[in-house]
Amino acid sequence: MPQSVRRGMSVLTVARVTVGSALWFSAFRLPAGDPNAGDGSMLRWLLPIAALFALSAPVRAEIAHIDGATLQGLIAKGVPVVDVRTPAEWNRTGVIEGSHLLTFFDAEGRYDVGAFMSKLAAIAAPDRPVAVICHSGRRSNAVSRLLDGRFGYRRVYNFRGGIAKWIAEGRSTLDRR
Repeated sequence: MPQSVRRGMSVLTVARVTVGSALWFSAFRLPAGDPNAGDGSMLRWLLPIAALFALSAPVRAEIAHIDGATLQGLIAKGVPVVDVRTPAEWNRTGVIEGSHLLTFFDAEGRYDVGAFMSKLAAIAAPDRPVAVICHSGRRSNAVSRLLDGRFGYRRVYNFRGGIAKWIAEGRSTLDRR
């Protein structure tokens, strides 16, 4: 199982919203005996609506920060691996066999989200899992967050430590020269 997983809307979040709504509405309830107080029926129908609103919020992607063994298992299951490094980096260290070489940030740190996403669409749809790798894990984390927050990818795996860690663990790469 992945080392750490972040989910957008958890049961705990829904509970906090529901309890918070109840406390907020009860704070503004008129005192008992006040002719304008009513019977509390407003609170009875407002709480389910607040809970429904919380549950209907868009569910964000699942980003898992994984290690080399987990990535190896995902590769064996056919999950595409997208290597977001530059061509110079691919040539310097080699690449993971079967990975898709798709630069996100160029050597000057510039990027073109539209071009990247149009190429990624041919590799992995938002409803399919995808693993992202870079040199150290920082750029792949940024790309993973983009896929999560802006493009609705549901299962994104970020390889922490990147290709440097992959090589340090003694895992093989293919020469790109």
